[in-house]
Order: sequence, then structure tokens, then C-alpha cells
Amino acid sequence: PVNTPVKTYYPVESGKKLSSSLLWDLQRQFYEEQNVNAWSQSLVPHFVSSNAYLANCYARLIIAYATDVYKNDPSFNYNHPPENTLKYFNIVEIGAGHGKFGYLVLQKLLKLQDFWPRENCFRYILTDFVQETVDFWAQNEPFDPFFRAGMCDYAKFDAEKDTQIFLQRAHQTLDLKNAPNSIFISNYVFDTLKQDAFRIQNGKLEEVLCSIFSEKENDSIEVEGLMDRLKIKWGSRVCDTEYYGDENEEFNSILEYYLRKHLQANFLVPTGGLNLI
Repeated sequence: PVNTPVKTYYPVESGKKLSSSLLWDLQRQFYEEQNVNAWSQSLVPHFVSSNAYLANCYARLIIAYATDVYKNDPSFNYNHPPENTLKYFNIVEIGAGHGKFGYLVLQKLLKLQDFWPRENCFRYILTDFVQETVDFWAQNEPFDPFFRAGMCDYAKFDAEKDTQIFLQRAHQTLDLKNAPNSIFISNYVFDTLKQDAFRIQNGKLEEVLCSIFSEKENDSIEVEGLMDRLKIKWGSRVCDTEYYGDENEEFNSILEYYLRKHLQANFLVPTGGLNLI
């Protein structure tokens, strides 16, 4: 029999809760390095969340929502709609990536312009946390008609850190904590934001811990190619439902719910996505 040599793996980090793991930094590094190439070279899946059928559905929903808002305004009628700046709808796409979906939604909105509750009531805002991706949209000719018409703008926005969006064409700042009549699109984004992992074993709650190993000794994120060399091992330790402390009682309530309902379970708490909301 041939003896296959056993690979040796060296620790990079040990026993981290999932949201604190180096994995998220590696993912961020991937998108910063690849920017639009991540989609143009099909390195990440995107058709299911960026196709014309879905854009058509979203455009119709956006118009229906805007129309409902106007109908509830006693000062509005279809013959003489009010020129109220607060009735301007910002459609903010978080993590717009290659921009294809935003472009398709804009096209459909324009085709359905006769059904808008009033003229010039929509502005679509493409956002991403990588400036090179934002620059790609700015230089992408198919967007030019929408830029000139004021229907589209773009911004660098980090979904896990920022609470404001600075529009790079209009030179305006949107405060997301005070954004009336804003519409947010976040296709295929929440699963890329930080999460914590838990399991319930025989009615006891445990946090799942992540350890990362590499084929290379003294490896780190600063050394190119770590993602290709790493191996992940999972462990766990007992915790309680006050895991998130007083600052995030809503997250603790999720843990309490699962513990009440299950004797055995594995589940995630999408902290990044919930904080964004």
C-alpha cells in the first residue's frame, strides 16, 4: 500500500466566535481585490438576484408603494400632484455589485413612467463598500441617460459601519436614520454580513467557535493566498441567553426563543444584517 503523507496544518486563530472570525476580513479582502471582476468573471453567483424578471417585479412594487403613499396624502390628486420634496423616493440598493440589477430596474421604471404618481419622483442610488466598483458605475455609459436625468446616483457605503450615504454626483448626504419614503434593496447581501453561530444540545445553549488553520507556518491575512490554504475547525462552549448583554436585548430574545422551542438545533444570528436594518 502507498502511504499518503498527512498534511500538517498550523493555527492562524483559535476559538473565535463566528462574527469575530478572520473569515469576514478575508471575504472583504476578496471583494476589494476583485471588485467588479467578482461578477464579470462569475466568481460569485448573481443571475438569480440580477435578472430582468426580478427587476420587473421590483419596479412594479416600487411604483405600487409610491402610489399608496400618495393616495394617503390628502393634498394629493392625480391632476395636480404636490411638489413636495419629502415625497421624493430614494431607492437605495445596498451592495449593488456590478450594477446590472439597478440598471434593469431603472429601465423598467422608465417604461412604466405613465404609472408614476408624479413626475421625477424616483432616484435610484447604487452603493457598494469598494470605491473601484463605484467608479465602474460612474464610467459605465449605459447609466449616462439616468445620471443626466437625475434618476440615478452612486455612493460608497459600508453596510456594517456607515449610517450615512454621501451621493457622489449630487454631493448630498442621506442620513439613513431619518430617511422618509426611502426604499431599500439588498439582494444577496445579508448572507455576506457578519453572523454568529449557535447550537442547542440536550436543551443547553452553546456558542459555536471558529478556528482557522493553514498549510503554511506563521500564515496571516497579510500573506497572499491565505484563503486557498486555510482549513476551518468548529468547536463550541456553553453560553447563556444574556450572551449579547444589555446593548442588544433583541438579539438575546432570539436566543431565548430558540432555547424555548428546541432541544437540539443549529442556527445563525445574522448580527450584521439585523444591525443594518
